[in-house]
Amino acid sequence: MACKVLLPLVFAVSSVVPVVGCGSSQTADAEKMEASRLKPLSILYMKFTAKHRGQPPTSVDEFKQFIRADGGTLLSGVQGNVDDLLISERDGLPFVIEYKGPQGPQRIIAYEQHGVNGQRMVAGSLGNVMLVDEQEFDDLVPRQ
Repeated sequence: MACKVLLPLVFAVSSVVPVVGCGSSQTADAEKMEASRLKPLSILYMKFTAKHRGQPPTSVDEFKQFIRADGGTLLSGVQGNVDDLLISERDGLPFVIEYKGPQGPQRIIAYEQHGVNGQRMVAGSLGNVMLVDEQEFDDLVPRQ
């Protein structure tokens, strides 16, 4: 009888343990993405397009001017420095920001140039920030 009770218990515990490990890693990644400079950058990009009838900024200078005027509390993480907001804290390089190209929902508007350990942070046009590997990156951001 002890085997009948222990076997289901062992199975239940072994199937929960891997999920707990994966969940904590995913939670840590989600926290990094939310804390990333890419998050406020994507929100400001969305605000820009909302104020300009769906059109993105045409240049980094136009975007910087908008950020200085409308950035508000979204600049608090970089102490109000617009130039710092445009640089990835992970790879230390300026984000690549899409100033032209196809418009529409769920497209990538900014991303890290190189990323770290084979992964890059990318920002979508809906304000979402994702950590993707190179294969996913290539699928999301076609080479030009």
